[in-house]
Amino acid sequence: MVGEGNRYGHPHEEVLQLLQAAGMEIYRTDISGDIVIYSDGASYDIAAIPFTYVPEEPDPEEPVEPVVPENININTASLEELQEIVHIGPDRAQEISNLRPFTSLDGLTQVTGIGPSRLQDIKDEGKAYVE
Repeated sequence: MVGEGNRYGHPHEEVLQLLQAAGMEIYRTDISGDIVIYSDGASYDIAAIPFTYVPEEPDPEEPVEPVVPENININTASLEELQEIVHIGPDRAQEISNLRPFTSLDGLTQVTGIGPSRLQDIKDEGKAYVE
């Protein structure tokens, strides 16, 4: 795998010449795209998958809609929705449901296994809220 202008100078021209002189087939990610090797354990096949992604310049005339994360009200969310919050699995979701209502996210420290660090992770994620 190589990239144009890498700090190691790879691939080195002398090495490429030696490989070509030995009749080796050379695959380069900077030229061929992704290189995939398939094997059944006894033989192999190599495929080069050319680059197809070309980023488009955004249209300055077209408004960009912000991506708003889905927020989850811990007082009304289903057990499945609660599990979309970091550190909340099935057991904690059930415990949250049993402890409702909460007046703030800080109340989540009542839930088994949620201490200050996990509470901060939940707050930092920005999904959970109390209404």
